[in-house]
Amino acid sequence: MKTKEEMHSLFLARLREIAQKRFGYQPGKNHGMQTDIANELKISVGTVQQWFDEEKKTMPDVMQFLKIHDAFGISPNELLGIEEIQPKEFIPPIEITEDFISFPIQTFGSTIQGGGQSLGQVIYIRHPCRPNL
Repeated sequence: MKTKEEMHSLFLARLREIAQKRFGYQPGKNHGMQTDIANELKISVGTVQQWFDEEKKTMPDVMQFLKIHDAFGISPNELLGIEEIQPKEFIPPIEITEDFISFPIQTFGSTIQGGGQSLGQVIYIRHPCRPNL
């Protein structure tokens, strides 16, 4: 996990990069950048100045991160260098019928896409529920 200092440095670097592209600043020549960022986000210049204060290492609050996302199209995770968490593999359910219980033992090509589940191929072991009479 990154330290607060590392996250703050990464946040500032990415915010500077975004602002340079949006407002046409050249690297090292960022006079007025904080004011432009504040105007774009509709927040006070003082708030943005606090973010750029290397001693305080102040970070935006949740609502400010959302404003940054809306204005510049970058997620809080991207700003902070947090890798996206991959969803765990989908495990098919046990199937129970009147005569059998089927246990999934292996899946091939199992993915989760767009909120829906694509099982691919599932191999089941079937076990009788009742002994033969």
